[in-house]
Amino acid sequence: MYLIEFIQKIVYKEKRMFVVENKQQHLSYYDVLIDGYDMPLKILIAEDEKDIADQYKEVLETRGHSVTVTYNGVEALNAYMRQLRSRQSKLDFPYDVVLIDYSMPYKDGVTLSEEITQIVPDQPIIFVTAHGNKVLKALSEYEEGVEMLTKPFSLNHLTRLTENVAYEKIMTN
Repeated sequence: MYLIEFIQKIVYKEKRMFVVENKQQHLSYYDVLIDGYDMPLKILIAEDEKDIADQYKEVLETRGHSVTVTYNGVEALNAYMRQLRSRQSKLDFPYDVVLIDYSMPYKDGVTLSEEITQIVPDQPIIFVTAHGNKVLKALSEYEEGVEMLTKPFSLNHLTRLTENVAYEKIMTN
């Protein structure tokens, strides 16, 4: 009991997850999440409609996440590459999750997703689009870890899916 309380205090203060050894000498993940998810995420949004991108950003920042917004595929890839170069460890994802719209100027979402996954194959990506069938058809051949959220949807649904995808990937790496 004391170990769990100690871990809770550290996790709450440092917002990190810990691996500890249990009695059977197996490693177990203890992620103590106070008031729901408590670990801030780095999120990249690629959405060409400013009003929509601003809504996503606002709701995700309200949850304590760091959000970078881009308005076309080229800008998104440039932001991704800057973050890739600045990451502290090669094991870290440049962003915990990337939200991509399908239809954007200069580079569409599928092309952006292909280029990102060529660089970091396991990068968590969520397509946020009104073009669900086109995206599914384009991605069915190569993308296993890509999630899709079809417009319209609630901002709560966006937040839950974004956090679930990112935290699941963090826990399995």
